[in-house]
Amino acid sequence: MLREHLLSLAKVAPRLGGPDGKLATEVGAVLISAGLSAAVTGQASEADLLGTGVQAIQGFIEKHLVDENLTPEMVMRHFGLSRSALYRTFEPLGGVADYIRDRRLNRAFLRLSSVGTNRGVVAKLAYMNGFSNEAAFSRAFRQRYGMNAREAIIEAGRRAASKSDIVEADQNWMQAWLKGLNAAGTGA
Repeated sequence: MLREHLLSLAKVAPRLGGPDGKLATEVGAVLISAGLSAAVTGQASEADLLGTGVQAIQGFIEKHLVDENLTPEMVMRHFGLSRSALYRTFEPLGGVADYIRDRRLNRAFLRLSSVGTNRGVVAKLAYMNGFSNEAAFSRAFRQRYGMNAREAIIEAGRRAASKSDIVEADQNWMQAWLKGLNAAGTGA
């Protein structure tokens, strides 16, 4: 398949330019990568991909969540997978693009109370979590959580403040335990 593609590409390459040339180059690179990957490691079966391969891909995605260039195409190139193999692998998880977006949204949701409530925090939260723009982040956030990100940030700040007011030192069992350990360690 690679040989046929390269022969066809050699025939039409002189006529390609601009976006078509770039696309042809990217497709060629993916095919070459996939061919070399299979030759070096032995052809991975789909069963292999559904086992430890998924974990490796998920680890790669987690590691690159903040990179706005993280796309299914980036994952395909890195692992030398075809589009269909990657999409089949992530089909039980809702698809690879949805998986990436959901992981980014989860990460953003966990960081709600840490960004403050100043002007521009929604954009800051979007960019910190790999979204390419604030509007895309806001739409995805509203769709996932049923409220806009600004409201969620304010609510998270309120909850954090009220939680710290409610839990006093003598009610916090861990703080009392640590004081006890410290007292035992000092002989007091």
